[in-house]
Amino acid sequence: MSSLNTDVLSNIMACCDSPSISRMMQTNCDLHHGGAKYLLEDLVTLRNAADIQSFILFMLVGRGVRFAYLWGLSFTCRDISPGLAAELVSFLQTCSSIGKIGTLEILHAEDLLESDEGLVDAFASLKTIKDLKVYEMGHEAAEFLRQLQSAVVKAELDVLQDDDEDWDPDDHYTEDEQDYYKNPIVLLRNSQQSLEMLIGQGFDTVISLLPTYAVSYPHVDFLDLRDVDPPLTVPLAHAFPNLSFLALMVDDDDLESMGNGLQTIVEHRAVNIIEQMQHGSWKSLDRCLGRLIDHFLLAVQCHVKALTIRGNGMEPRMLRDVLGQTKPLHLSFEGFEANLFDSGFRRVMRRPYAAQLRCMELVLVVGAVLEPENVDVPDMIDNMIDAFQSLSLTSFGLVIQCFLLPNPPPRNVNDHPLCAAEKYLQDLNLEALSRRIQDGIPSLRTIFIALRNVRGRPDTRYQQGLERCEFSMITAQFAGSNEDETTP
Repeated sequence: MSSLNTDVLSNIMACCDSPSISRMMQTNCDLHHGGAKYLLEDLVTLRNAADIQSFILFMLVGRGVRFAYLWGLSFTCRDISPGLAAELVSFLQTCSSIGKIGTLEILHAEDLLESDEGLVDAFASLKTIKDLKVYEMGHEAAEFLRQLQSAVVKAELDVLQDDDEDWDPDDHYTEDEQDYYKNPIVLLRNSQQSLEMLIGQGFDTVISLLPTYAVSYPHVDFLDLRDVDPPLTVPLAHAFPNLSFLALMVDDDDLESMGNGLQTIVEHRAVNIIEQMQHGSWKSLDRCLGRLIDHFLLAVQCHVKALTIRGNGMEPRMLRDVLGQTKPLHLSFEGFEANLFDSGFRRVMRRPYAAQLRCMELVLVVGAVLEPENVDVPDMIDNMIDAFQSLSLTSFGLVIQCFLLPNPPPRNVNDHPLCAAEKYLQDLNLEALSRRIQDGIPSLRTIFIALRNVRGRPDTRYQQGLERCEFSMITAQFAGSNEDETTP
């Protein structure tokens, strides 16, 4: 190896795995210095205390020249010893001074940050983080976000659900903000002019003083909030005025606390409608995702080009109100059972507020809720075509996923006899089904159909006109690319 030119060895090193690079670095000084950039070109994951200690020693070689190559760190460890925490504080301070870390991930944020009181300030001193992922956040992690000096572009955050009743918010927040330590809109204020994407779970975004926050994120166009409190729409619309994509799912416990009746839910929706009329909302959204109850509570008062409703709950009156106010061109139902197309659903699809629809997509999970003997696939198909035949659809997507096994499932699935629905799906000719759909909805130019998880049949799909479709069809993406294809 010593007879090879150093440049050649460096090129070879660029193609090697990490253990090989480490061995090559031990052969001469040039490779010892140059190999670091190859070891650091991927996200560095620190899984335990030993990883952290050895990594710090590695980075300090050569008076800190290796910091220029470090672009991303991922901490998957929990708490560490006070001594090691002090070393990590010093390391992060050096990173802040001479490093260029663009990606930071902390998997168990609260545990790690509680290891040493200096870690919050040390992490917050980092100035070059663009992609931030922080999970299992508590009060310490919230303070880290509040102080963070970086201009974050993409943030993915997850909050611990255990509250610390002894924590005093007066130490960190103004009187108006004391209840909002779980609120990313408050915590990420230092990134108002840089943030473009926010994904969060377990946050509280309700504020007591309508209509707006004192902060706004004009460049955020992607917002995905899961397991959150029932939304107040105006504060979200004012905090993120230029959204194109919105996904929202209310926490199940919060929904349960609203009661089984519709009164509390309807009242919450009414507040959102009135506030939007008084204070404004989004002008339009490209795509909005959520369960029907989420859309109903959010009560968006603007046009939504593509509306995705996730199952399995269906209430025709809610669907009527949601469609009437969002007026989508592209409507998708994901995760619904075979009984979706009942008489109430079919009536909604025949009303004027559905007339503008041009693309319809369905992801059905037959047998996920219903017992196999209660799944009537021929009736499902008849009702489906009947529901949409009055619409001027140009694109139609259908994915049928089969979960037709008794509960509890048999020990040997293959030995269990097929139910009537499985037999029907096993023999179903997708091209013939496509012709039936086309006959029922003559305006269609694009049809995509896929069958998945049917016992005794490989995953199969059929498509026509997909290359001419003006819509981004989630059913085509959902079915994947490995199924057998039948294309006319």
